[in-house]
Amino acid sequence: MKIITITLNPAFDVHCEKPDFKVLKENYAVSHSKCAAGKGINISRALSTFGIENTAYCVVGNSNGKEFLESIRNDNIDCKSIFTDGCIRENITIHSNSGETRISFEGFTLNDKIFDEVFDVINPELAPETVVTFTGRLCRGLSKASAIKFLSDIKNTGAKLVVDCNSFTLNDLIEIKPFLIKPNEQEITGIADIDVNNMESVF
Repeated sequence: MKIITITLNPAFDVHCEKPDFKVLKENYAVSHSKCAAGKGINISRALSTFGIENTAYCVVGNSNGKEFLESIRNDNIDCKSIFTDGCIRENITIHSNSGETRISFEGFTLNDKIFDEVFDVINPELAPETVVTFTGRLCRGLSKASAIKFLSDIKNTGAKLVVDCNSFTLNDLIEIKPFLIKPNEQEITGIADIDVNNMESVF
């Protein structure tokens, strides 16, 4: 079995520790860390940690792409990169005694030509024994219609398609017909129009 992860909207995850974080005040973090991320990259990192071979295909910005690629190479992730203008976005998470506060920034803007470019690169690896993950929300400039066609083209090769993307509605997923989806609580609520409070409500 071959596993491919696709990340069109990667991010740097920045974590700051400030136990007594105060709103409307100047806060000094007691520690911080920064790592290359994005749902697809995180999948590849987890697979690599457990010795499962996979290839990550990722779009990276010219401005800070070198730092991003160095980070994932240190995690032994086999990555095939496609460069674009702009910079990779950052997600800043502040960890305090009262919980987590997350600040997310926008990154580069793409256009629908990226779908053709990615498909041409991964096409030689697509086969019935291939698992392809498409994760993360669509970044600026990408149309949902082109994304659906891209995923349908992958599925038509016989590859098993896994989708975790909150940009799609239930009708979109029915059209794509992926092998597997992985919605979180909020996404289940949006897709199925139900309130999800516990495991019993999911089923």
